[in-house]
Amino acid sequence: MGILDRFKDQAQNKAEDLVESVGDEVDEKTGGRFAGQVDQAQDKAKEALGIDTSAQEPAGQQPVEQQTSEQPSEQPEQEQPPA
Repeated sequence: MGILDRFKDQAQNKAEDLVESVGDEVDEKTGGRFAGQVDQAQDKAKEALGIDTSAQEPAGQQPVEQQTSEQPSEQPEQEQPPA
């Protein structure tokens, strides 16, 4: 691994730590009321920064995109009026 690869890894680790700490701070300040939205924002930020989040999901949790219809969603689905 070259020096540039190490710098890239260090930068990604620092960026990931920052995203996590900001999300934790928001959760703390809001009493966890927006935890789902904060988690989604963290995932989007990590994706934009090129940080792989697939290996970092806690056991028992699935990313929002992988939730099945059997799991309750964060937001209730709105019914579409008949056409």
